[in-house]
Amino acid sequence: MKRVFTFFVLVSCVLSCSNDDDRIDCALFDPAFPLLILKFVDENGDNLIENGTILPDDISATGNFTGAGFRFIPPSMAIQPLPFDNTISLSIASMESFQYTISLKDQQPISIDFGAEKVNIQCNISYYIPVNANSNGNDLNIDQSNNSLDFLVEISL
Repeated sequence: MKRVFTFFVLVSCVLSCSNDDDRIDCALFDPAFPLLILKFVDENGDNLIENGTILPDDISATGNFTGAGFRFIPPSMAIQPLPFDNTISLSIASMESFQYTISLKDQQPISIDFGAEKVNIQCNISYYIPVNANSNGNDLNIDQSNNSLDFLVEISL
């Protein structure tokens, strides 16, 4: 009797184990989406919002797509400053190329053209990630942070 019981327990354990790591419940799936961050810097690399040269209320951004927008990322309350403190986050278009015009008080508008690449993930969800940026004929560097979905572009003024 002990052997039969042990056999059933062993068979139950083996059958309950599966290798379906890729199967997820799409109703509960909450994926992370990419962030496009702009940081305004001077020739020394100093953050111009952080040092008060640019005030967050003096920034506006318009894009050539529906849903274009931005939000200011204020300084955190952490002991150490976070990498994206005093920057702005831009919406990423769901297309291969899009443009933003950034207006700052008492400055010429800055036009930035972005190229993007579509990424497909589980549950038939896709998004675009920025792969290149250009402003007035100059290529801008897009730094991808440790979190593979954060993309930082520094704008030198």
